[in-house]
Amino acid sequence: MSLLLNKWVLGAVAGVLACILAFGAGYRTGFGRADAARRAEVAELSARAETWKAEQAQAWAEAERKARQELEAAQSRANALAARLDRSKRQSAAKIRSITRRIPHATAGLDCVFGPEFVRLYNEAIGAAAPGPGDGAVPQAAGPAPVAGAPDAAPAAHPGLRPRRAVTPADILAHIRDYGARSQAMEAQLDALIDLATDGGNR
Repeated sequence: MSLLLNKWVLGAVAGVLACILAFGAGYRTGFGRADAARRAEVAELSARAETWKAEQAQAWAEAERKARQELEAAQSRANALAARLDRSKRQSAAKIRSITRRIPHATAGLDCVFGPEFVRLYNEAIGAAAPGPGDGAVPQAAGPAPVAGAPDAAPAAHPGLRPRRAVTPADILAHIRDYGARSQAMEAQLDALIDLATDGGNR
């Protein structure tokens, strides 16, 4: 009886040990497979992250390259426009010097003068309502004051327009010289701005 019991106990213990060993082996196998799958997933995610970083860096570098090229092109266009305006200014200055030299010859022998009414109306026509140095107005000539209330009479003269001397043909030519140079300079600047706004100054 005792021997049979011992065999039964030993068999049970052996069965339990076999179950424990089988469980341990299965657990290790399952854990190993799950850990390998996890490691593979982590490696794939890391590779995707590295690829995304590389793509972002490449896109950033490309955007920076295009922005730099556009900035350089815009700077080049601005420099070209500035050079064009500078040439226009030099040509205008040369033209002013030439006209200034020719005014005495063109007005030699002319003894006509222009009265204050003529000068006031002239200044009004060109928009020089507030005379002063460099405003483009022709200095008003000496002469009788306009008749108040007369038909088509120009507005009363500003105190700054009071005469110092008669306005001569040379004064008129000098005024037209300066006014024309101012108008042409403004036209050149306007053309440059239009070119820059319409086609980027590539004309």
